[in-house]
Amino acid sequence: MATRLRPGQPTVAALPSSLTFDGKTALVTGANSGLGLATCLHLLQRHLPKLIIGVRNRDKGEATKAQLLADPVVAALGRRPDILIYELDLSSQKSVISFGEAIRNDIPKLDLVLLNAGIYAFEWKVSHETRRELTFQVNYVSNALLAILLLPLLQSSSIQSNTHSHLSIVGSEMAVILKPMHIPVQSAVFDFIADHDNYAVNNRYGETKLFVAMFVRQLAKRVNHAQVIVNCMCPGLVATSLARDSPWYLRIFLGVFYAVKSARTPEVGARLIVKALAASPQSHGKFMVNDRLKQVPLMETEDGLQVEAKMWKETLKVAENVIPGCHAVPPHRSFFTYARPKPWRTVRVDNLPDGYDVTSIIQTIRANPVEKIVAERNHLLVQFFGNYMAERCIQNYNGPPHLSLKLNEAPSPPLHAATVAAIGYLNLSRSFKIDNLPLDFNLVEHEIWKHISEPKSVEYSRIHCSHTRTSAEFCMIDTETAINMVADFKGLAATEASFRGTGVFYTSGDIEPIYPVWYKENDKVHPRTITVSVTTDTYRPLRSSMMEFERTYPTLLKASTIRQENTVIFGFATNDSAQFFRGMLQSRSDELGLKIPFKYDNRPEVVSDNVITAVALGARRTIILTIPVERLLEQSQYHLLFREFGNISYVSKRVREDLPMASIRVQFEDIRSALKAVYLLSSPGNQNGVRVSLQGSTVSFLGALHLQPVVID
Repeated sequence: MATRLRPGQPTVAALPSSLTFDGKTALVTGANSGLGLATCLHLLQRHLPKLIIGVRNRDKGEATKAQLLADPVVAALGRRPDILIYELDLSSQKSVISFGEAIRNDIPKLDLVLLNAGIYAFEWKVSHETRRELTFQVNYVSNALLAILLLPLLQSSSIQSNTHSHLSIVGSEMAVILKPMHIPVQSAVFDFIADHDNYAVNNRYGETKLFVAMFVRQLAKRVNHAQVIVNCMCPGLVATSLARDSPWYLRIFLGVFYAVKSARTPEVGARLIVKALAASPQSHGKFMVNDRLKQVPLMETEDGLQVEAKMWKETLKVAENVIPGCHAVPPHRSFFTYARPKPWRTVRVDNLPDGYDVTSIIQTIRANPVEKIVAERNHLLVQFFGNYMAERCIQNYNGPPHLSLKLNEAPSPPLHAATVAAIGYLNLSRSFKIDNLPLDFNLVEHEIWKHISEPKSVEYSRIHCSHTRTSAEFCMIDTETAINMVADFKGLAATEASFRGTGVFYTSGDIEPIYPVWYKENDKVHPRTITVSVTTDTYRPLRSSMMEFERTYPTLLKASTIRQENTVIFGFATNDSAQFFRGMLQSRSDELGLKIPFKYDNRPEVVSDNVITAVALGARRTIILTIPVERLLEQSQYHLLFREFGNISYVSKRVREDLPMASIRVQFEDIRSALKAVYLLSSPGNQNGVRVSLQGSTVSFLGALHLQPVVID
């Protein structure tokens, strides 16, 4: 039934009875009152099984949870929804980052995000933490950072569920009435907002909502709407507590104004929000008012476009400075965090001749190396390690014109964490060598040959015989087949007496290096090591500097403690990051009035391309295990278990009473130990005490949500 309003705002129809959110997980900020609370209620009444609410303190969250569960419609559904409470203060950038990291670590799947929380300040105030004007910090900067933080989880959830995820930010029609003199055409956006002389209480709220609309449009250009639909909407004039901090005389005026303009109730306004959360791809990047797409006039002017471009660039700079490992990449539909490869990394080759030879086609399109090749009767799917490699294959193709190359329309499956670990730990390659085979070994007659010859997986093979033993060299068409073959031969060496003493190893690093944006090829020969002397007074400042650095940069590859000398050796991926960390230490020393003795080692230390490639694909020296709560061990036992792989910096355990799974973080001193741990834990043949103790768990690199975790069974 439609709700009829007095003249002033259009009628808002009731939500259709067919609308359901069964099977979804939703996150709502500002959930304890007004539009946020009403939106939560609509979602739960429509069978949402899991809701995450972001509130300023836990007491408010518990009260909100009780109120939602007490709703008669929700209570009558027969299945009690799961409501998780997380603390979030948008005036604090640290709170925003902590909230985002907690969601990424705790929540395996996220389908809907509503960024609703905001303020309307009636005087100049600044954030105590960032010193930015408070309305700008809360309404724009914090919400933009949250969108960037949560986007990868929305993308991966879309792939898991094979349906759209939605990211919606509450906007306002006040952005529509802004005039050109209200926007910073000549100066940087953040500088303009920071200048008290440019502050007008009547305009600031609208300015922040204009920036939200601009951000949504720019973000949408870089996010595939087949995965995540990004939009913003205005719920209209709604009688909420947004103006609770206004002067008493304004509150009287607002009461009259709400009556004259027929202000909507939160329940009615929330209907428009829910519609945005269920909107079609047509809404991607758009501003919605009264369930219709609407243009913001300033955004279509030359000045507005100029401001939008500056705002986007400045926002990404802030994100890269405060979000650990965040790297934004500008080309067309790309947006990454955590050195994330694009999800479309598979090339489809069509117009193939009957009975085509896979190896010949691969050589023709110059597609080596690749992770996986799937040969179908009339087409070939070539899956690269990163999408830029797939795009480059298409762009650089100059072979026979009858072959058709394009990115496969279906998203590629996530790259496996074990594959990334193998790249860095084993120097993974398509080629491998087997030494000390039995003299009577006949490859063609062996069962292994049947597995690899039928799909034509071998590019070439060579057998070398001597008087005592035989060796063999293989080159497979892709690395996945090479991994399986190496595992098969290792299995023979472990189980068959005639194969005892047989050794299997990869022979050449033919995976082309994947250099991240912060790495240049000549970095490999530059010095990158700092040795720091540690005392009782300097230990904490040193540790806090290291943690601060790693929250932002993925380039710290080693932090080895030499206890007998009271020193820590820091090894970095690049000379620039070593120099930057040295500057951080110097600043921290000056700030605290302490002397933190350190020495910059000018000797070059080579870091392999395979390790850099693994880092680019998501490897870190910290791994994270997700483990059933009932299988948890004492924290000290994890120290003992993981020491098998290398020296450990720390182990931490995170358990929540309302979640069935706990998380264990293990940080190794050296990234090579983390690579070793993930790889060996992925190997079913490695039935050591660690695997047995961790059965039922998953393991991956911290923050690498785009990677398929290793399942330990």
